[in-house]
Amino acid sequence: MREATIRIPATEFEDSGLVDFLERVHEAGLRDLSELVCQSDGCLMVATLDDAIPADTLDGMDYLDWWEQLSASGERHVYLCKVTAESAGRDILSMEALGIPNSELQVDDDGITVSLVGDQADLSRGIEAYETAGLSVSLERIGDYDGPTTALDALTDRQREILQEAFAQGYFEVPREVSTEDVADAFELDTSTVAEHLQRAERNLLSDLLAP
Repeated sequence: MREATIRIPATEFEDSGLVDFLERVHEAGLRDLSELVCQSDGCLMVATLDDAIPADTLDGMDYLDWWEQLSASGERHVYLCKVTAESAGRDILSMEALGIPNSELQVDDDGITVSLVGDQADLSRGIEAYETAGLSVSLERIGDYDGPTTALDALTDRQREILQEAFAQGYFEVPREVSTEDVADAFELDTSTVAEHLQRAERNLLSDLLAP
């Protein structure tokens, strides 16, 4: 397996207004930005932030087809949103459709860094897909992939901790022996927060196990 890290400067998104979206999520204390799926008309993304973004601000972003706040707490706000590509006049291709099993996004003031993992041919097609979409990208690094090697390595420390507690309590037994609330009580967390961690952990595990 090989890994390529590419850089897309924020100026590439100025015409579409997406630079404003990147600035907003960064100002709100971006913890994670995950690409769930991309089609020709845009991307479905999950943004995890330290602070909430006002609803009228999100409603005023023309390039957000729709958005939904999945969870909210004093220190964690999670948004699911559809970012359209139509306003940019570009087609954004799905990395999964290209055969690349995982991609990771990191956002800062100056743009986006994308990490792609796959064989050499997959990575070449992935980079070409961004260029075909009209985005100017720079190749920052390419080399052997030294990331997760087991299924559990695909999880964050918190996801693994909550997943292991849920398993120990019988959450995954049939029939289920405890509720999400019971697992949340063990960590003194909101039920919605624990449910989100479990859902993301399950998705990460399945993506790792079932990726072509």
